[in-house]
Amino acid sequence: MYTPAIDIWNVGCIFAEMLLGKPLFPGKNVVHQLDLMTDFLGTPPPESISKIRNEKARRYLSSMRKKQPVPFSHNFLKADPLALRLLERLLAFDPKDRASAEDALSDPYFSGLSNSEREPSTQPISKLEFDFERKKLNKDDVRELIYREILEYHPQMLEEYKRGGDQLSFMYPSGVDRFKRQFAYLEENQGKPGAGAGAGGGRKRVPAPNGETAEGSSDVESRAAAAVASTLESEEAENGGGYSARSLMKSASISGSKCINVQSKTDKKFGHHS
Repeated sequence: MYTPAIDIWNVGCIFAEMLLGKPLFPGKNVVHQLDLMTDFLGTPPPESISKIRNEKARRYLSSMRKKQPVPFSHNFLKADPLALRLLERLLAFDPKDRASAEDALSDPYFSGLSNSEREPSTQPISKLEFDFERKKLNKDDVRELIYREILEYHPQMLEEYKRGGDQLSFMYPSGVDRFKRQFAYLEENQGKPGAGAGAGGGRKRVPAPNGETAEGSSDVESRAAAAVASTLESEEAENGGGYSARSLMKSASISGSKCINVQSKTDKKFGHHS
């Protein structure tokens, strides 16, 4: 059963790692973890073992040879004695023996730092707040939640997403305006001679927007623009002409990822680092 004592144990492990400079119980599995804990804290008494809900862990501890606890000062040679006394209270094997958050903050180790008036206690959060943990999620649901979390850091894109209703592919924010200008150019020149390809059937370069010279545009941009044009033309062929907002955003996402891949290859080739 989950109780605040579990959080106190976690705090104790973090505190121990801060004092030691490495994890105190770096277990590789459940059995290894129990071995490390009992090597340091000693085997717990039968009444403490009986409270463990995991049957396998309970049987394993019951059959374990008797181990004596190791003094904390042996493992934490340079630690403040007050810190070790607090740590012992946080890492008690039996949850009922661990200090509460209020008790820990009032410990002598925090003398002169803790202020109960600025550290008020409150009631535990209702289990209803964690109702989302009971929901069964498939792969698409998880993708949607991750996508919405990302959009929380990009308010403008979040509003566009909410207004559109349909799920759109995420583009890197730094390239949004540039891609929009590229799309605008491609749509404006749709169907015009030479709009999709240059002389000799090659892909025509999307011109740089106003205020940017052709020389100033990187090779990455030109390749990304070509990827956009290629994807849009394939969409047009499949749909009988015209593009949907969804297909445009999808194309942007594809070209954006290609842009990143090109950049990483270029960096490797010439030894550049970002």
